[in-house]
Amino acid sequence: MSLPVYLSQGQIARLFPVLSETSKEGWTTSIILSCLANVEPFGAHLLQTLGAKVGKRGRLTCYTEVVFHKDKNPKAD
Repeated sequence: MSLPVYLSQGQIARLFPVLSETSKEGWTTSIILSCLANVEPFGAHLLQTLGAKVGKRGRLTCYTEVVFHKDKNPKAD
């Protein structure tokens, strides 16, 4: 699966992470995000509690260790 256009780097969240055993936060984050994306009732319920609409054709994809593309022309505030 390819990355979305706004990401320059990232890994799909996995139920069984391929991280070093010293990265406990990374393991936990990957497992929770994987469950959120792959256990549909869990993901739908959590998103509904946040006010997001969940439909039958929607698909949730979760990534870990993401790096976003930098904006070439940042707007001045």
